[in-house]
Amino acid sequence: MVEGAPVRRPPGWGEDDPVWSERLLRDGWKLISYPTGTKDDFGAKVSWEPSPPIIWRKPNPACPQRYSLDMAIVGIREQAGPWYLTEHAVTRENGDLDKLGRSEWADWSHTGDLLFSINGCLYRVPCIKKILAPLEDAVKVADFTNLKFELIKAPDVASRWPKR
Repeated sequence: MVEGAPVRRPPGWGEDDPVWSERLLRDGWKLISYPTGTKDDFGAKVSWEPSPPIIWRKPNPACPQRYSLDMAIVGIREQAGPWYLTEHAVTRENGDLDKLGRSEWADWSHTGDLLFSINGCLYRVPCIKKILAPLEDAVKVADFTNLKFELIKAPDVASRWPKR
């Protein structure tokens, strides 16, 4: 790639692409499904709904033949909600699908553990000896639900460009 050249042509489709898609590809995700249609209603509870959902898949790094993680983008811009409406699911080697359902984020750790966030809490499902525990055995790692945004003024030094 030539420095300063666009990532791909066309260089952008909206607010996030191609940067978001390129980051997912870089991190091991593969695009599985892309919508053939959309429901666009900017006055509705959800402004944009792809049909079928946009689905990205990532194999488990410790045992890629056994488990994969799917991330489905089912909507964008929910009123009084998140920008991206995502659902995650784990596919097991026998074809069973373990749905996390609506979730903010999910990914594999380098050890094969499943990490995910739902309702402001971070969870971990251990993968021991290449066996992923049932999702019901998820351990809550952290609870961020009581955190509130606090506006903090940047120091003056951060508001000026450094001298060269």
